[in-house]
Amino acid sequence: MSTAEADRNLASAITDSTQWPTYGRDFGNQRFAPLGQITAQNVASLQPRWTQHSGIPHSSESNPVVMGGVMYFSSAMNHVFAVYARTGRKLWGAKTAAGVNAPPIAYMIDGVQYVAVAATGAMNVGSHRGDAMMVYSLPQNVRGGQ
Repeated sequence: MSTAEADRNLASAITDSTQWPTYGRDFGNQRFAPLGQITAQNVASLQPRWTQHSGIPHSSESNPVVMGGVMYFSSAMNHVFAVYARTGRKLWGAKTAAGVNAPPIAYMIDGVQYVAVAATGAMNVGSHRGDAMMVYSLPQNVRGGQ
């Protein structure tokens, strides 16, 4: 896949309101999904659909990305996960060699799903210090959120 083709695929994903393909959802980092289901009239009655417990006994905050029905996110203690976005069911997880301090990057090449994370440890107290871009080829069950 060429860089130009990858750029076109990302631009196309951004126009799809069901995707959250990059940090902040779009190139302007708007953090807004143009979904019509949430309105000023119903926002107070909304309830969580699911909660995901990573099993990591530490507090976590992450900026997830969603592609093809799969949500990718990092957690405390150097982990990255893929869950089915509709249910929160865990599809895949890995422990990185160093602390993850950037949102995951999800992409597909020739039908193979990949997730990449910057694992440097520079901002994570107690984590191994490193300087790496960790790239994982994901199992078939993670492709498209089956």
